[in-house]
Amino acid sequence: MLLNEWSGSEYIHADLLLMDLSGKLPKESLSIARRLREHCKYDGHTPLVIMPEKVPNGLEGTDEKVSDLEWICYYEDIDQVKRLLARLLNASD
Repeated sequence: MLLNEWSGSEYIHADLLLMDLSGKLPKESLSIARRLREHCKYDGHTPLVIMPEKVPNGLEGTDEKVSDLEWICYYEDIDQVKRLLARLLNASD
């Protein structure tokens, strides 16, 4: 789905924004996700997690906190992703 097809004047309510953009570097994906939020009525309290398709050597299995509500998850396995998401969703309660 294209950015302009999904965004607009509709209010977005989500407990979590999870993005995995094929072929994009983590910082590119983060930039796209931020632009998406700028074009939507976003409440500002939803965690954003980028899961890059390509993980640089040595970063597998790590999570990078970019800001209070933004993370890059260099996932190695699904258990790592589940732990991060559980932490973020519990923190927002």
